[in-house]
Amino acid sequence: MANASREIVKYLSSLPADVSQGDILVMFAALYNKTQDPEIRQDRDTRPYRTRVIQKILKGTFGIRGLPVWGASAVRGNLNEDKEHIKRFIDIINSLHATDVEEGWEAAGSWYRDFMASRRKPVALNPKEGMVALLRRLSETRSQGVIQQALCYAVVKVHYEAAGEFTVESKRTWAGDSQSACLGDISVRRKAKLIAVFEVKAHQVDADKLDEVLSAHGKHDYALCIVAENFKAGVMRRHNLFLVRIPDFVDLMVLGASCLLRKPPEETACNVLEVKAHLVDAEKLAETLEPHGKHDYCLCIVAEGFADELEDGTELIPSHQRHRTARNARWGSTAET
Repeated sequence: MANASREIVKYLSSLPADVSQGDILVMFAALYNKTQDPEIRQDRDTRPYRTRVIQKILKGTFGIRGLPVWGASAVRGNLNEDKEHIKRFIDIINSLHATDVEEGWEAAGSWYRDFMASRRKPVALNPKEGMVALLRRLSETRSQGVIQQALCYAVVKVHYEAAGEFTVESKRTWAGDSQSACLGDISVRRKAKLIAVFEVKAHQVDADKLDEVLSAHGKHDYALCIVAENFKAGVMRRHNLFLVRIPDFVDLMVLGASCLLRKPPEETACNVLEVKAHLVDAEKLAETLEPHGKHDYCLCIVAEGFADELEDGTELIPSHQRHRTARNARWGSTAET
């Protein structure tokens, strides 16, 4: 490996553990742009081109899994002061000799593939552990919000759908509220009216973070709830604001849905685990099936939608149709045996 490639990999490896995947994608967009035009010199203060498609390029070239579906949507326009780590990487890219670009791209892509693979933590369902207990364990699993945000969306969706006449939506990006033009991580509407917003924070919330959230929402007429790993001492409830720890929130939503559905909490917890807040494609389907292996039970994946690339032989029912006949679903065997 040439010195230039080592420098790139060394810099990527030195990034903080909590750096967002969106930021890393911005950096890779800058590197990919260099492969397309080795003589290009990119402005360190401006977001590089291709930040919305770089995740597809990385997946297709290196087979990297688990990247944000919508790309680096958290960074728009100029790179602010808090993006100095991206600016430094752009400086490194600008200094690359044209003959070193391709090798640098290959080395960086290999590093990123291994990095993302090391972050994957498959969850094995333990038959000796109840589903409610499993949900609580998942809610307490450190994952930089990857598990918590999806889990909170699932419990809110199951809870409000049980009540009827409500629509639950989840932010489709990892962007901040102002950058994504969408307030909150989870929103609930009754018909067209916004009635509740949930902010999911997989870390301890202090007074500064609380003020930041309140400032983003401004004057509002909906219920606002911050669901966090924990709250620093001194953070108090304010008018029309609710604070709750993630594990407690999951428990409350499941128990509330159980009362509305008149089902045991264990069955409601299973409903929560079925919810998938994304489009399922062939790769995601294979990833979901892998832990089950050979089995003699009916396996159902409930999702917002399914990609056309999926082959026949699987029963596909979008989540919004799972309580009625799925007119557009394709039918086949319902289980792998």
